[in-house]
Amino acid sequence: MGTKMVQYYLLIGEGLKDEKTGKFYYTKVALAALEEKRKRAEEEKKKAKARKFKDNGNGTVTDNDTKLMWQQGENDKMSWNSAITYCEGLSFGGYNDWRLPNIDELKSLIDVEEKPTINKMYFPNAYSSYYWASTTGADGTPYVWSVDVNDGLVSYGYRLNGSYVRCVRGGTP
Repeated sequence: MGTKMVQYYLLIGEGLKDEKTGKFYYTKVALAALEEKRKRAEEEKKKAKARKFKDNGNGTVTDNDTKLMWQQGENDKMSWNSAITYCEGLSFGGYNDWRLPNIDELKSLIDVEEKPTINKMYFPNAYSSYYWASTTGADGTPYVWSVDVNDGLVSYGYRLNGSYVRCVRGGTP
């Protein structure tokens, strides 16, 4: 006598599920519907990212989540002390209360699902490099925090070295 092979499949809305292996077998119609659903989700994700920022038309961008206003343009590399002085002395876009962002504010610009990790639609000329934060290291060390907008790496650098600057206004320093 021969043995009989018994297979168990569970009928689901999109096709069949092999109860033994857990694999799904989809119909062509179901695959097309799933692909359409994935595309819609991707479009919604893009729209949500676009809604995160508002171009104010005056060289500034507002983050709708944090309510911070950012300088949109780029500057030359400068030391950390020069970056503090530059931002505090900046009169731009009709405002003169600019400052160097703290590390948490600077990290709010990062989207690790993108490369570079900064939104190039709103910051089109951003350098793929480090940007200074105002947050210092522990107890007077010569190191301060920075963010690499190319890959989202949060690190610290020697305050006399050169990094880029993106000034911010609003929020609490």
